[in-house]
Amino acid sequence: MSGKRQFFEDILHLYGVRAGDALAVLLNNERFIMGIQKMLQASLEFRDFMQKAIQTALTQLNLPTRDDFARLEQGQQDLEDRLFAIEAQIERLQSLLAAANESPKRAKTSKKRVKTAGSGASKTAADRSSLGTEV
Repeated sequence: MSGKRQFFEDILHLYGVRAGDALAVLLNNERFIMGIQKMLQASLEFRDFMQKAIQTALTQLNLPTRDDFARLEQGQQDLEDRLFAIEAQIERLQSLLAAANESPKRAKTSKKRVKTAGSGASKTAADRSSLGTEV
């Protein structure tokens, strides 16, 4: 069993060495590099051509393209941002309104109604101080 394993390891090692040598020779060959560059350039041009053709076909079929979805997503994000800003303003205004409603209630509860001895009419603490009578 160990002998078979060693045999396969030797084959793999030899394959790695030979493949590495062949790759080094190819990468040092200027014609090979020029051919690879031409092939890559042609594939990029073909990809651009296909994208334009697909976009034209989708437009003619009145179907949304990837760019259409990206624009819709951006518009939705802008609307969400505006809604969050409006919501924050409403919350701020509600808290200010609640605070403004609280302050008159406090002022009303601090003014206690008391009866004066002579007239039977109800007077507030502020009224008594203006009259000079204290309880």
